[in-house]
Amino acid sequence: MRTLKSRHTPLRGSTNKTRKGEYSTPSVPKWPNGAKSAAIFSFDVDGPYVMRAVYGEESYYLTQGEYDTRAGSLRILDILRKKDVKATFCVVGRIAEDVPDLVAAIKKDGHEIAAHGYDHTPYYKLSRSREKQDILKTIRALQQVTGEKPVGHRTPEWNPSSNTLTLLGEIGGFQWNSDYLNDDLPYWVPTGSESHLVEIPTAASLDDWPLIIDGGMSPAQVAEVWKQEFDVLHEEGKLFVLTVHPLLSGRPSWSKALIDTLAYACSLSDVWIATAGQIARWWEQNMPEKSHGVRGVSASLSN
Repeated sequence: MRTLKSRHTPLRGSTNKTRKGEYSTPSVPKWPNGAKSAAIFSFDVDGPYVMRAVYGEESYYLTQGEYDTRAGSLRILDILRKKDVKATFCVVGRIAEDVPDLVAAIKKDGHEIAAHGYDHTPYYKLSRSREKQDILKTIRALQQVTGEKPVGHRTPEWNPSSNTLTLLGEIGGFQWNSDYLNDDLPYWVPTGSESHLVEIPTAASLDDWPLIIDGGMSPAQVAEVWKQEFDVLHEEGKLFVLTVHPLLSGRPSWSKALIDTLAYACSLSDVWIATAGQIARWWEQNMPEKSHGVRGVSASLSN
């Protein structure tokens, strides 16, 4: 019997080393409008491309990926619409070319659209020049549908190369990146000698794939993990970043975990639910790098 497997490979282009003299433990921010904590609901619209990258050309897997754009993402849009929540959708460039109506619908509903690679090839597998072309093709594909350049970026599989941050700085126009799983608050990452981006850190425990595919959890178990994560981060005044794949959590049963977690967050009056772009812009204005400190993560920049 075929089974799904982890799409993640060990992180290759990054390191947990910190640049000497540049690490500073951030104070808990005073979120806007008296909010105690903040939350981002993000969705990786991968379609069949993540399945091709992990499993190859077997239709058993590719058609599961196609569920994303045929049904899963539409169900998620409906879930968000009912709660009047704006989210961040990290979209593979080829999805914008293959299914432009879906990307247009995401945009029409007022959600943020971020770059997520052209065909879901992790960047550590690419040469510097090929990686740059991949990012540029992704920008063009998304802009062709939305009329706007994306300001956010997430590498496929959260697996950047040692060139990724520098290339984002060279290409320009990006405000935030979301590739690292090393904190509960945003922080600044260097993209060159003088420029920086806001990093929106994520967590494997807040990603549906490790829980559903690797962990074999039921929808109720997934929702319980997410709500417990939310409780702790809310109590500490930090940032909850959920990463959901419509090809999984857009399925009827697993969508219940998303529905329950979203309802739980919305039931609290002191949570700021925002897009990654909104969080990044607020961080730029209220947590400037000179007072907050820059925290290095790129192997090419941390030596």
